[in-house]
Amino acid sequence: MSTKEKLELMKLRILKGYKWQIDIINPLSKELEMDNEELEQILMNNLDMISLEGLHSRIQSAYPNYLKTKLYFDLKLNLLIDVMQLIPKKDINTLLDEKIEEILNGKNYDSIYDETKKEIKSLLK
Repeated sequence: MSTKEKLELMKLRILKGYKWQIDIINPLSKELEMDNEELEQILMNNLDMISLEGLHSRIQSAYPNYLKTKLYFDLKLNLLIDVMQLIPKKDINTLLDEKIEEILNGKNYDSIYDETKKEIKSLLK
């Protein structure tokens, strides 16, 4: 087995790992509407070994910020805060930080969305 083949095998073992499949490969391939194998091949071709080894932890550390941004835009807070300035940004940041913590502790995004929407309504009154 050549060095290149060994490197490809090591990369594939990383990509086929359970956490990689659950946290990265499955959701991303579903979003991009491609087969897992196709995405794995793209990642193998475009990322070196060091990048692959550290990527999962970087993605995990970015996840809370992703959730906060998603909730921010799903609730149209960009309009209420940035455009209309109806709610102080620090109040929303505190609220969103609490809600993101709940999601990370296992609470369903949709229920957090509904709770946060009610809390925003009360902040507006």
